[in-house]
Amino acid sequence: QLQENLPGLIRAVLTRGKSIVWIIDPTGSGTGDFDTIRSELRTFFDVHESMGSHPGGVRLEMTGEDVVEYVGGSLSAADSDELRVE
Repeated sequence: QLQENLPGLIRAVLTRGKSIVWIIDPTGSGTGDFDTIRSELRTFFDVHESMGSHPGGVRLEMTGEDVVEYVGGSLSAADSDELRVE
């Protein structure tokens, strides 16, 4: 959806001469796998580059607790069972 919807939003803002801060929250759904989050971030930056606009930021959730809501990357799904919070 980001690839389909973001260019139109950017175009509308640019044609009106407005300045806004574009921020993405790739973890907004609360759970997800690392590859999906990374893909969404890449799409966000690629769309801005192709439109000549500037991405302003990324919102990520952070905690000092052992919580496994996002899996992938260097942590496999099998490894996540050891860290699962009940």
